[in-house]
Amino acid sequence: MTYAPFEANRLRHPTRWSIIRSALGQFYLYANRLLEARRGRREIARLARNHDGLLNDIGLTRSDLDWALMSHWSEDPSQALARRMERRKNAAKWARSCQAS
Repeated sequence: MTYAPFEANRLRHPTRWSIIRSALGQFYLYANRLLEARRGRREIARLARNHDGLLNDIGLTRSDLDWALMSHWSEDPSQALARRMERRKNAAKWARSCQAS
């Protein structure tokens, strides 16, 4: 007697525990993403308490912070703000290269 047919059948039909383990893993990832989003919102809110001169020194505007805080509640606004600043920096670099040509 061989175990190959039993193993093949078992691989095609996941056990109850593997389904539960997978669901708990997905829940953990989702909960972690929500916690990161909450931390990011706190960081942006802390930045928003500063005056406009300081924000200008670090390359931000008040509207950038407002835009980041308006993102979906499950999205990390600090990452969205970093992507926006990267796009702005690349656009400025492109504009300078066009003026030099």
